[in-house]
Amino acid sequence: MCRFEYLKKCLESFFEKAEKPEEIEAVILMDLDDTEYCKTVQDYCLKKKYNIQLVIKRRDIVAFNESYQNHGAQCSFGNYVWALNDECEMLTDSWDVIIKENAKKLMRNVPSGLMYIAIDDDTHMKLEAGIDKWGCCFPILSLPAIEAINGLIPAEIGNWGGDTWLFEIFKEHASFTILDLTKKITIIHHSPHSGRREPDEASETGRIGSEVLCTKGRLNKAEVNKYGIRIKTILEEDYSPFSFWIKEPVSPPPPGKAKLLLNKLTKPFRCIWRAATRSPRSHFRL
Repeated sequence: MCRFEYLKKCLESFFEKAEKPEEIEAVILMDLDDTEYCKTVQDYCLKKKYNIQLVIKRRDIVAFNESYQNHGAQCSFGNYVWALNDECEMLTDSWDVIIKENAKKLMRNVPSGLMYIAIDDDTHMKLEAGIDKWGCCFPILSLPAIEAINGLIPAEIGNWGGDTWLFEIFKEHASFTILDLTKKITIIHHSPHSGRREPDEASETGRIGSEVLCTKGRLNKAEVNKYGIRIKTILEEDYSPFSFWIKEPVSPPPPGKAKLLLNKLTKPFRCIWRAATRSPRSHFRL
């Protein structure tokens, strides 16, 4: 199955199995140099009535988590954000209501609003000790948690390992609350990591970023504590954090084509950021 077919299955399963799809937003991040794929996805999205943002970025396999995961969270709207691969498929009906109702019940006892939600990710659940040790491969964070982390994944982690270290931060600091929905919500991860398919160019991106380019794969104690200080400041001083990303400049199109290109890109979507893995990342917000 090609990457586009995985993306279609991902979007259709999440929107069609949602009880209130009109309240779901998907943010899809793709690479600026992958022009043919971007056009294919754009045409597909125009035919669907889903609420979708298409974010076209300069490719960056080194600072992957900051450039894709965190940028996607920054572009989205809502109270919860969920980072997914395009190869994820939802199995649970009414998953959106299950998340919101369970989070709402627990949030009554969490004045900080700092919440981490784990589901059956079909990946870390298969490892020894499972999510209790490794965290969720595809975590859902509340908006206050996004602000406290200054993104969705610790930006110090370039590529692989960010999801596990995010979980370490939540376990380390009592201000965070972990909601376990592993027995209520299940996805399929059509990935080599879950043993469901062979590796391809896109799935090898993380390995290249982590091993060949030697990106950082773990946090030290001081870096974990840094998040604790930030969280404490937010909670005790009623400080409202403001996060921002400096976007790299993009070479403009040839003279005379700039306006046409801009109109073509922005018309179908509420928001498009153009700034640089051939593997699109999807973010769902409720």
